[in-house]
Amino acid sequence: MKVLNLYYSMTGNTEKVAKKIEEAVKELGHEVDTIKVTKKDMEWDILQYEFVFVGSGVYMWLPGKPLQELYMTLLAKYHNTEDIKEGSQQ
Repeated sequence: MKVLNLYYSMTGNTEKVAKKIEEAVKELGHEVDTIKVTKKDMEWDILQYEFVFVGSGVYMWLPGKPLQELYMTLLAKYHNTEDIKEGSQQ
């Protein structure tokens, strides 16, 4: 299985957790890419992964700003290419 392990860490605590996740995934025999998110314009095709971990500290009840910006960038990218469809409305 191909796993993406994205994280944002300001103080290093979330980075420690991300490294433990990386170790556990490797021990299970899977391929893992562990990447620290530092800016929104980092390029990944997250759809090439079968499983994605995303970790961040909590800052004013939200993930770190670089991670929020990455979410928005990826959402726009995949929505525009129609690789991800909007949720159904009820």
